[in-house]
Amino acid sequence: MDKFVRFLRKISIRRRLSYAFIILCVIPISIMIIISAIVEFLYYNDNLKSNYKNFAYESNIRVNDMFEQLELKFKYLKENNDILTDMYLYATSPFYQTEGVSNRIENTIASIVSTQDEIDYTAIFFEDGTPFLYSKALIDIEEIRSRLKDDLGWYYLDYGKQPVLCRTENVEIDYSSGLKARYVVLINLEELEEILNNAVGSSKQKIAITDSQGRIVAGSEFEASDLLYEVTTPISDTGLNVKNTFIRTKYDLLGLITTILIFLLVLIASGTIIYLVNESIRIPLNRLLGRMERINKDDLLVIKEEDTVTL
Repeated sequence: MDKFVRFLRKISIRRRLSYAFIILCVIPISIMIIISAIVEFLYYNDNLKSNYKNFAYESNIRVNDMFEQLELKFKYLKENNDILTDMYLYATSPFYQTEGVSNRIENTIASIVSTQDEIDYTAIFFEDGTPFLYSKALIDIEEIRSRLKDDLGWYYLDYGKQPVLCRTENVEIDYSSGLKARYVVLINLEELEEILNNAVGSSKQKIAITDSQGRIVAGSEFEASDLLYEVTTPISDTGLNVKNTFIRTKYDLLGLITTILIFLLVLIASGTIIYLVNESIRIPLNRLLGRMERINKDDLLVIKEEDTVTL
């Protein structure tokens, strides 16, 4: 300790104050800024991913709700007793094979599905090809029939210029005779795109509906090289998935800039205080040294007489 004190005494007061300022002020604040920047950066990424998870969760709920509504419509369509009865009579009795019965079946279909904007086309085909349909636009029935796959459920159907999403199922009309009909519902992808756009919760988010092979049915996604976060969630009982992709964002430097500005203000304030303290010591000390030098120049004579000292 004594050696350290002797070492310090060899250094000028001004340098001692400067070193103390650097050690007690500059270095701790610099370390604090570095730690703060690292913590804020890590928190920023974690917080960003947490927000993206919430956006994806909300989007999945909205998309699943839409498909649940479509499934309920399809279920009500295939279990409607009026349709089943009229179709059974139409198939088994020539007396009921009239335009009036056909129109009644189609009107019942329209009353069920017309309130669902996403449904563009609905048809029920007998095995012999006899159709009963509801459509919002002119559609080539035979072309649709020829493009239908043997697969049932939900799948992507190429039709015309605008591909569609298809929901199809074979339904027993009469269990005793084995009479069946094929129910087909086509979903308008433009309407589906609009729903997906409305489900987006951030400008950094894109939503796509993909099939079992990973192909995009509706919506869009970001390039893999730009992705920060991605989550794919199955849509219940459809074989389809909701794919949420989120793009990388630039780190917000506002917090770091604020910290640096505070550091500069503290640095300036501390430097000013150190300067004032240094001056408060230096000025009286210089005056004292000046007086001592003047006394030496006047050849001070000290005379000692008994126990007194006379100048």
